[in-house]
Amino acid sequence: TYEKIQKELFKKIKTSQIKDITDEFEEWLDGNQTFVTELGEVEDWSGGLNKAELKAKFKKELLDWKKHLSEM
Repeated sequence: TYEKIQKELFKKIKTSQIKDITDEFEEWLDGNQTFVTELGEVEDWSGGLNKAELKAKFKKELLDWKKHLSEM
């Protein structure tokens, strides 16, 4: 049916987006997390979390999304 095809297409699109977001997150995480402001001050935008904590939090969010998609 049309609804079934539409749902499968939605799942494929979201799965592809999750892969892209994961790639971007890994690239950002491996990059420099400090920035220099216009005033020359160095800021750390990690939010107080280290890389392992950020990865764990991100992975949990991804698992929640994948579970949601699989239940559709």
